[in-house]
Amino acid sequence: YSLIRVRENAESIAFYRGGLMEWHKFEALFATLVNTVYQRIRQICGFLMFTSAIRFATFAVPVLLVGPKYMRGEAEFGQISQVSFAFHMIFDALMLITSKVPDFSRLAVQMSRLHALHQVLLHQEPARSSVTAPHNVAVGWQNDFVTTSIVLREVPLARDEDLILDVRGVTLLTPSRQGAQQQTLLKDITFQLKGGTSLLIVGESGIGKSSLLRAIAGLWSDGQGSITRCGAGAAFFMPQRPYMCLGTLREQLMYPHSNSLVSAQDIRTALQDVRLEYLFDRHGLFTEHDWSTILSLGEQQRINFARVLLQPELKLALLDEGTSACDPENEMHLYDALKRKLKSFVSVGHRPGLRRFHTHVLLLERDKRTSDGQTAPAKYSLMTVAEFESLNSLA
Repeated sequence: YSLIRVRENAESIAFYRGGLMEWHKFEALFATLVNTVYQRIRQICGFLMFTSAIRFATFAVPVLLVGPKYMRGEAEFGQISQVSFAFHMIFDALMLITSKVPDFSRLAVQMSRLHALHQVLLHQEPARSSVTAPHNVAVGWQNDFVTTSIVLREVPLARDEDLILDVRGVTLLTPSRQGAQQQTLLKDITFQLKGGTSLLIVGESGIGKSSLLRAIAGLWSDGQGSITRCGAGAAFFMPQRPYMCLGTLREQLMYPHSNSLVSAQDIRTALQDVRLEYLFDRHGLFTEHDWSTILSLGEQQRINFARVLLQPELKLALLDEGTSACDPENEMHLYDALKRKLKSFVSVGHRPGLRRFHTHVLLLERDKRTSDGQTAPAKYSLMTVAEFESLNSLA
């Protein structure tokens, strides 16, 4: 795992000139591995020597038991063989458990790992998939360990002006971990997003902006409250670092679907809209590549926007700093293309230039620490972009 991690981050490590430190870490991990292997070899060798010594020592037991009687003429020679055979049958039966000790030890390790995994799963909610969830049904459930859960509902839209997103009394908690107390990130967040409106979530780093977006997408369940939004096929989540699948450029742009009805001209147009038409000319649509190594992070984020443009039934996009690696000019160009495609989207971002593309702003602010020294939950303010800019000018 350590070697794979270094390989995935080789460029960053090279920029930091951290090769020597990574090498020392690798040597320490490798030394631990070698020491564990040596300990296992020593224990196995010791155990095998012990069992072999006992087995060889028992060959003399039948002779010592019957031999004196044979010497006195009280037993025949064949009786020595019979006693030896019977003795070793009983001895092998008694040594069965001992011979299976290595198998039992491996089984014990596997059972220990499975038990640890089982305990973690008991303390966590099962993964929720909004793709398979039926309409108007709460996604999320409660068990003996998790007492609260954010309820996600998906509803079909009859008109574009219908309610796209409804967040009611949502409180976000940090994930439950054994031995760690859950912290409240956000408390009682309530707002609505109708068709034709867009929302920009702003606030200092680490306050919970991305966590709120994950809850809307159905990826964060620790907390309470309810979230109602358009169905899974009408919503698209755009993370800061997009996933680049292994495959062709066409598969990359259609991910996570494989719509064969989209023409090559539609794909070229989408690439032109995000200023990546050179990928079409350079690689074509049917050549497989490892796109995560070919494309820069800014290009990967533009691929994400192209995916949105190729989604036919999309009503809502959720962007978690989806243009953070793009320059301001490309960022404006991408949001212009997004506004032509969608009337409603929710963005997390820090750049002031994003305000012009949104109708409302959700401002998250952190209060001072509580009396017990813990960080207080963030408070929120919902306002129009004009009100937010006026507030900033006064500050």
